[in-house]
This record gives sequence, structure tokens and C-alpha cells, in this order.
Amino acid sequence: MFMMRKYEILGFFIIPLISIALILLFLVIPPNFVINGIKPTTDSLWQVGKLLFISILIYSITEYFVFGRNFDNFFFSKAAAIFLAPIIFVLSSYVLDILLGGASLNNHIISYGLAVGLGQYISYYLLKEGYRFKLMNAYAIFGVLIMLGLYIGFGRTTDSFQGAIYKPMKEYREHIRYQQKIMGLI
Repeated sequence: MFMMRKYEILGFFIIPLISIALILLFLVIPPNFVINGIKPTTDSLWQVGKLLFISILIYSITEYFVFGRNFDNFFFSKAAAIFLAPIIFVLSSYVLDILLGGASLNNHIISYGLAVGLGQYISYYLLKEGYRFKLMNAYAIFGVLIMLGLYIGFGRTTDSFQGAIYKPMKEYREHIRYQQKIMGLI
């Protein structure tokens, strides 16, 4: 139990380092269908959420070989973190951007830390409590594989979407200001 708690806390610091290492690695690796599917192709929040998904997945695979085989619900608890952390990141980034008056890198770094921290805590809680139900690990693995397939399958088409969420940071900032005007915040 102590080892599991230690690795869940370490994950809060190691997962962002994995993300940084992946970004640097993606700059060196020549593009192909799989690499374009897992690397962020724009600076949109959803693309950073994809990077967070991949980083937590890599760290979870490492955790499995260190202590995960001792827990019946390991895959389920890790899948919860893998799915929820990117959602928490995107939602908290939008909320911070709107409430604080515009998109900034600081807002997104805070949101990234919040997402990693909550994802690791959710994973730790599920492991500690030992929630179990029939086929839970199979559902979790299947869900992660589907999500990974969607990321790889739609990796090249992301740049062609026209919504503000997929546009570069300048257009995103303008979109946030427009939303604030509509909501009467400015």
C-alpha cells in the first residue's frame, strides 16, 4: 500500500516530465500516421489533453510493472485517471480563461497541474478502496484502446476543423473575449 501511495504522488511530478519529454521527442521523430495521431498537432486545449492522455498512459504502464499486478482493479482505476484528467484539464482551462479575462499559458499550466493531481488522486482512491465489479478491467482496457484508436485515427484531421477550439491561440483568445462579452463579464 505504501509503494502504491508513493508512486501515485510521484506521478504528479513525473507525468508532466513525460509530457515534456514527449514534446521534445515529437520534434525529432519524423511524422507518420501513428505519431501524428498521438502528438499535439495544434496548440488547442484538446490537443494538450491528448498529450496528457498519452503521458498518463505511459506512466500507468510503468506503474503496472512496479506494483499494479497486486491490485485487482488496477486497470479500472488507471483508466479513470486516463479519461478524467484530460476532461478536467480542458474544462478548468475554459473556466479559468473566461473568469480571469483571457487565455494565458499560466492558466493552462495551472489547469494541467490540477488535472494531473485530481487524476492521480482519483486513481489512488479507487485503488485504495478496491472497487470491483465483473469485467471492470476488460471494460477499462477496451475503453483506453478505443480512445487511443480515435486519437490516432483523427490525428491528421484535427487541423482542418474550423471551430474556435481548434484554432491557434490568437483566435482562441478572441473567442474567449467574445464569450465574455456575451456573458456580460467585460
